[in-house]
Amino acid sequence: MFLRLILIFSIVPLIELALLIKIGEYLGVLPTIILVAGTGIIGISLARQYGFQLFKEVKKTLENGQIPADHLIEGLLILVGAVMLLTPGLLTDTAGFLLIIPVSRHMVARIAKNRIKQWIDRGKFHVSYGEYRDQSRSHDQKHKSNGGNGSIDVDFEDIQD
Repeated sequence: MFLRLILIFSIVPLIELALLIKIGEYLGVLPTIILVAGTGIIGISLARQYGFQLFKEVKKTLENGQIPADHLIEGLLILVGAVMLLTPGLLTDTAGFLLIIPVSRHMVARIAKNRIKQWIDRGKFHVSYGEYRDQSRSHDQKHKSNGGNGSIDVDFEDIQD
């Protein structure tokens, strides 16, 4: 996982830089800057619009007595998409738009939901409701100590496939 993060945070900016240089050579400096700034502004306004729309859907779902799990996943995707749009570059802007636009966001949310389900089925994702748990205790002791004070504890382990 650490190696992936190093690769992402070193290779992606280099690719973005090379792409921006090429586009700058083709379009010129000012149009390239306007393009990057424009995609960011448009993307953030879309993120805001869809974020408020999703917030209304979450509220409506809660009012109907249902758990808005799908909406929460999509809300996280909108947030990640907005952060990507704030990052200068065209690859991150493209990925950000894909996470914000409803059609592609629904597809990514479905994939994320299936992935989380796989982690739960494999026992790599644990959720307990109760009191603060001492990390040094065993897994069985942790799950027996759910006191119900309103806190939620999530244990997550990412494994290589």
